[in-house]
Amino acid sequence: MKTPFPPINWLILGVLVGLEQRWVELKAKQAVDVAIDEYHAKMDELEDKVYKAVIEETENGFTIGYFPEEDESESGQV
Repeated sequence: MKTPFPPINWLILGVLVGLEQRWVELKAKQAVDVAIDEYHAKMDELEDKVYKAVIEETENGFTIGYFPEEDESESGQV
C-alpha cells in the first residue's frame, strides 16, 4: 500500500510491524499455556507413588536406589 505522502507509508509500516509483534507474542503465549495445561493433565493421570530412596554402602562406594514397599498380601506372608 502506497500513499502519495512518504511519512504516512512509514507510519503504516510501523503499525503493521507492531501488530505483527503483538500477534506473534499472543500465539507464543497461547502455545505455552496449552502445553502447560496438557502437562498438568498428564501429571494428574499418573500415580502418586513416591518411594523412599535407599543409600547402601558397598565395597566400591555407595549405591542409591528405591525399593517399593510390598504389601503383606503380595509378599506371601500370612
